[in-house]
Amino acid sequence: MGKCKFCNSWVNDPAFKDWLRPVVGNNRQAYCSVCKKNINVNWMGANALRSHMQSTKHVNGMRARREQLILPISAVCAAAPLPPPPHISATVSLLANATALATSDLRVAMGAAPTLRAEALWCLNTAVKHYSLNSNEGISELFKEMFPDSDIAKSFTCGKDKTGYIIRFGLASFFKKQLVDSISKAGQFVLMFDESLNQPSKKKQLDIHVRYWEDDRDTLDLSFWDMEEPKICCIT
Repeated sequence: MGKCKFCNSWVNDPAFKDWLRPVVGNNRQAYCSVCKKNINVNWMGANALRSHMQSTKHVNGMRARREQLILPISAVCAAAPLPPPPHISATVSLLANATALATSDLRVAMGAAPTLRAEALWCLNTAVKHYSLNSNEGISELFKEMFPDSDIAKSFTCGKDKTGYIIRFGLASFFKKQLVDSISKAGQFVLMFDESLNQPSKKKQLDIHVRYWEDDRDTLDLSFWDMEEPKICCIT
């Protein structure tokens, strides 16, 4: 029978301190907090720990832990967005304030600002139809030529950057609030998830489904986690 025992000084060793823990009541074993398993040190002592460090599971686990320490969870869930440039921020702020006041109909909130309403509706159309932001480059000049007698067309400015900022900063919060309120009012709901390959995009994706009853009908909302480019998106 081996004679090696767990040595308390090992937990301060730079090679072991990040993952090594003693096993209460058993000085012949050590615990790896990364692999969640006990290691028998009865025969090899510290060499058993060094051998364990070379295992594939431990190496991968330590790599994942380092990445988590470097990248906070807030950055994984949603990358910190850059603020809109000065020439766009005023419009985005107006739209964000308007949508914050809207209770059920987004059009009601923007009724008093015809140009803002037109820009918001155009951005919604861009998002719903899955048009690229680049497709909006030069659209303002096109509308001016198409509708020369329209005051709205003359003041309409929705290029690539502005469209993206309006969708992300001005409209997203409204729809997020609508989704959260709907689920909250529903009371009981079912949470489902499915981790599979997204065939159209060829990316790994974790689908999260929230199923609940609303207005006498079954409702299914979908959120997905893009595994290759970490971010969370919501689809109603």
